[in-house]
Amino acid sequence: MPLPHLTRRHFVVAATLAGCGLASGALADSPEAPVMPEPAAEGLSIYREWVVEDVMGGGVIDNARLTLNIDEAGHASGHSGCNRFMGQATIDGDKLSFGALAGTRMACAEALMDLEKKYLGALGKVSSFRIDETQRKLVLMDAEGKEVVRLAAG
Repeated sequence: MPLPHLTRRHFVVAATLAGCGLASGALADSPEAPVMPEPAAEGLSIYREWVVEDVMGGGVIDNARLTLNIDEAGHASGHSGCNRFMGQATIDGDKLSFGALAGTRMACAEALMDLEKKYLGALGKVSSFRIDETQRKLVLMDAEGKEVVRLAAG
């Protein structure tokens, strides 16, 4: 003899699930929500995460994801290819310099370790920066104004 309360419970659960499926189907058939444009580039700040695109004109290794983060207090940190680094950044107008950078000491593939050494060395040469708000890029330059690192807004 079937128990009516179990049958009724099964019916309610099945009807609820079916209703959810129909509702989600109706939502899927509705027009897509408008795509929101990216925020305006005006006022793009150095104080954010930047992803390295080029180091000393030699590019970067795909999927290495080298980064640079600078906060308003001047703390600099990031991923240098194999390890994490941190230190102090001094910013005065368009002038920028990095103090001694400390980092973790993990070993990686030789190519990543070479890129890391090149990146950290390039940061040591930085004396100024400019932000290209249209392209959403941060360009770090040495004392002669030569580009040493190019980064994209992360």
